[in-house]
Amino acid sequence: MLYKFKHLRIKTQLAVLSLLVLVFISLLIVYSYNKFAKVVEEKNLQANQNLTEQIKKSEEVIFDLFEKMLINLAFSNEVQSFLLKDDPVKHVDNARNINNLMKGLISLKDGIEDIILIGNNGDQLSYTGNSPTIRQIKAYLDRNPKQSKPYASELMACPAGGITCILLTEPIISLDSYGPFHQEIGVIGLLVQAKTLAAIEEDQYHNKDVILLITDRNGQLIANNNPAFEDTQPILESVMQHRTLSSQTEVIQEKHYSIVRENIVFTGGQLISITPLDLLHKELRSIRRDEITILIVSGLILSFLLGYIVNNIVRPLRILMQFMQKIKRDTDAMKLRIDLDGYAEIGVVANEFNGMLNKIQSLTDENGLINSRMYQIELERKNAQYHYLKSQINPHFLYNTLETIKGLAVMRGVNEIRDIAKALGQMFRYAVKGNDEIPLFKEIDIIDNYLQIQQYRFQDKIVAELRLDKNTMSYSVPKMILQPIVENAIYHGLEPKLGKGRLIIGSNIINHVLFLTVEDDGVGMSKEKLASLLHTLAVMDPPDSDADQGVGLVNVHRRIQLKYGSRYGLEVRSMEGMGTTMTLTLPVGDNANV
Repeated sequence: MLYKFKHLRIKTQLAVLSLLVLVFISLLIVYSYNKFAKVVEEKNLQANQNLTEQIKKSEEVIFDLFEKMLINLAFSNEVQSFLLKDDPVKHVDNARNINNLMKGLISLKDGIEDIILIGNNGDQLSYTGNSPTIRQIKAYLDRNPKQSKPYASELMACPAGGITCILLTEPIISLDSYGPFHQEIGVIGLLVQAKTLAAIEEDQYHNKDVILLITDRNGQLIANNNPAFEDTQPILESVMQHRTLSSQTEVIQEKHYSIVRENIVFTGGQLISITPLDLLHKELRSIRRDEITILIVSGLILSFLLGYIVNNIVRPLRILMQFMQKIKRDTDAMKLRIDLDGYAEIGVVANEFNGMLNKIQSLTDENGLINSRMYQIELERKNAQYHYLKSQINPHFLYNTLETIKGLAVMRGVNEIRDIAKALGQMFRYAVKGNDEIPLFKEIDIIDNYLQIQQYRFQDKIVAELRLDKNTMSYSVPKMILQPIVENAIYHGLEPKLGKGRLIIGSNIINHVLFLTVEDDGVGMSKEKLASLLHTLAVMDPPDSDADQGVGLVNVHRRIQLKYGSRYGLEVRSMEGMGTTMTLTLPVGDNANV
């Protein structure tokens, strides 16, 4: 991908880079908007949770007041006596006193429509004296099981009409002094306007950005702090379908809302906080519009600057390319020079290009003189090569000379010279005669001759050991492939070592690959020298220094790879002061036994 991009036109590359910058800025705007929106939603959710908790506590305070009213009245002497005593005179007095108590309680809190007292013995009393109200309350109590604690009903119509109420009831338990102890002897009810129980009716909660709803135990709406909000009923129906209390975001009629719900224990209803997310995101959308405007303006400015820069870069380059094409078509144009007007770098390029043309012209002039001398130089080279070939020693003459030296050594009893001449003669004849590939055992014979010569030089300094797998001895190997490796181990590994050294030559076959190893415990190589040698083998180019070692090893490595491929060759492992191991790898699959 980067390769293709690198080879696009400069104009295209700059356009792509500019587009990527704009895309990045756009993604950054989208990311920041979503991030800020999430933070705003989380802060709003936390605020709504705090708000609903505050309202819930206000509701608890209101209900606690009504509960105390009911308890005080239910356990008053007048009520207990009214429901338990049979004295008619006392009964009338108690009713008058209870009515006064009711009057006092109603004056404590606005919104109380009536207080009703109904006994199990059939006695009943209402502060307003409204018989339909008493019948309505009795019918409700007959439909609902008695509660052992304060209980709030669902919404019901108030006697005044046009107003909804909730009935708060408290069971009346007998006290010891008035009859059977701790038995339910009746019920007392407080008929309260629904809005009285809704703390959200207060002005501090009239916030257009947050809709607060309170429902009764049947999901009917008791209070709404924002009656002008149009989607209250659809939202309420959707929320009531999911009775589990939670803080969540819901989509209702294709609009998103943040909803927080809390149970109101004493009424059995719910307190619901609803925030339209559109209102939360209103200011963010304004910021996003500003960012998009800035992005568009920046894009236009960037496009203008890009066009100017591209023209400043591409136009001089186009002129330069046209001039190059002209030189390519017409050699006489080499005498022309180019003058480019543009940015600083293109001026440098023009000057360097003109300098190159001057150099080419100079070289062209010199080339005529050089060509006139080439023929003479070639003649001299051929003549030198001829004399060099004449100076080469005839191999047969050298071999015959070694045989003569061996004969003289025998005649005069110098066995060491005889043995050395014999071994050297066998090695020389082996090197110049026969096929390029020979069985491994013949290569080992030549190594024996070589080691024999070295033993006369080093005496007992070098101990040689052959660890050869007999199954490998008949496989073909390139001629003289081991001798340079053994020679390298002796001269560069064992000779510099103080004291005796060990040389191990081994062979084995693993997975159709012949491994020939030459291992010494000599001075080894430093990390730098080993790295240099491995690099030399990799590029198959002998180094300038340490040429004997480099040439011999590279030649072996090159012969193997040229013949068998890059999978095979010479591997070297060495550690300074510990020795060196060199391994030759050769194929043995199709290279059958000899």
